[in-house]
Amino acid sequence: MKRREVDALVESGRPVLTYFPGGRLVWHDENDARPAWADARPLLTTETPDPRHGESVTAGRWESSDGSVLVVLLRHH
Repeated sequence: MKRREVDALVESGRPVLTYFPGGRLVWHDENDARPAWADARPLLTTETPDPRHGESVTAGRWESSDGSVLVVLLRHH
């Protein structure tokens, strides 16, 4: 996903799930989603992550069968 797409979802109140290397998951909702996205936003790439360039983040949209949507951020080191 591109920054503008994630911006729109987070601004509309969608939760954010951050996946860190090693398997740690952190759920961000309500007041936590915006700061989590603000922290990850400058690192977002739509390219294949390259560890030689340092930390990066990729983003995706997850939708449940009932139509609930959340943003998934994958941090890469």
